[in-house]
Amino acid sequence: METGVDTTTVVSGFTMRNGYSSPSGGIRCANNSSPIIKYNLITNNVSVLSAGGIGCNNSSPIIFQNTIEYNTAQGSSGDQIGGGGIGVGYNSSPVIKENIIRNNVSLGPGGGLATGYNSSCLIEGNTISENTAEVGGGIACAFDDFSLLENNEIKLNTATQGGGIWCRASCSFFKNIIEDNTALYGGGMFFYSDLSLVEENQIRGNTATSGNGGGIYCQSASVTEIHRNHICENNGHGIFNEYSSITIPADSNWWGDPSGPYHPVTNPGGTCNAVSDYVDYVPWSSIPPVGLSENTVETIAGQFLLHQNYPNPFNPITTITFYLPKNSKVTLKVFNMIGQEVSALLATSLPPGSYTCEWNASDMASGMYLYRLEAEGYEETRKMVLMK
Repeated sequence: METGVDTTTVVSGFTMRNGYSSPSGGIRCANNSSPIIKYNLITNNVSVLSAGGIGCNNSSPIIFQNTIEYNTAQGSSGDQIGGGGIGVGYNSSPVIKENIIRNNVSLGPGGGLATGYNSSCLIEGNTISENTAEVGGGIACAFDDFSLLENNEIKLNTATQGGGIWCRASCSFFKNIIEDNTALYGGGMFFYSDLSLVEENQIRGNTATSGNGGGIYCQSASVTEIHRNHICENNGHGIFNEYSSITIPADSNWWGDPSGPYHPVTNPGGTCNAVSDYVDYVPWSSIPPVGLSENTVETIAGQFLLHQNYPNPFNPITTITFYLPKNSKVTLKVFNMIGQEVSALLATSLPPGSYTCEWNASDMASGMYLYRLEAEGYEETRKMVLMK
């Protein structure tokens, strides 16, 4: 599809197999083509370069509830996007939701899924398993990628770096299950430079065969923020930082036991996964996370909820979503990192329900900001990144 089609074009109910092309072995979306691709079986397709199953460039399709399996991207790590199952790049913003992406292979990045080159994806509710790649066995996010990955299950993937996820971009990882992945470095997640947010994920049972970064490996100038995650039972460090010039902020995580992570000097009594030097893990959580999905929380009476903004990082507009379980007086404000209020987005009374609010930061400088929701005694603050 290279003719500028929109969502009135629906590709549904097909089996697409044994395709062979360059790029995109199964389906290719280009030149502002943004169809709905749903309920298909996309299998055994081969791309000489990138995107074995589905590829999109300058397009933003909705990819929903497909099974994408046994596809191959044959290009090397230097060739375009990668992506054994799905390859996304070059000014694309697809919605990739509730797909099964399994047993795909990339000889470059992203066995299951690869994104990059000024893309901004919503990747939500997918099962990404048993994929293989050079980097990013499950997912590779690279080069000016600003995607949100939420509520995905990423398991049993393998790579040299980043068995589950490899990231050389500024992405947000929220409420994912990342388990039983394997790599030489960074069994669960591998971060290289740039700034990403890792919040409320379960990172467990992953293996780094080198012994470094079973859960998370941070290389070079990575300034990844790692908060409120469940990090346990990984083989190799829970978090490993090789770059002595930067300290990784990693407070408020649950490590599987109140004693916290093991460090031979700063916490020799910790009985959980070890952390390397240059990781600030204090204070850690002394109680386990609730472990409820976002949708489950919203159905429980008495629970307020502030979601991570999307997109994040953003330029210059982002959307903030929150949930109120009862009639509430609500304020929603934005602050800079020294605590100065820079924008008052909301100050009103609202009935129960879900709400969205946009912040246009076109007159603000690039950097990290805080947004805070207050409602009937509830208060929560989250971080967001403006990148111009």
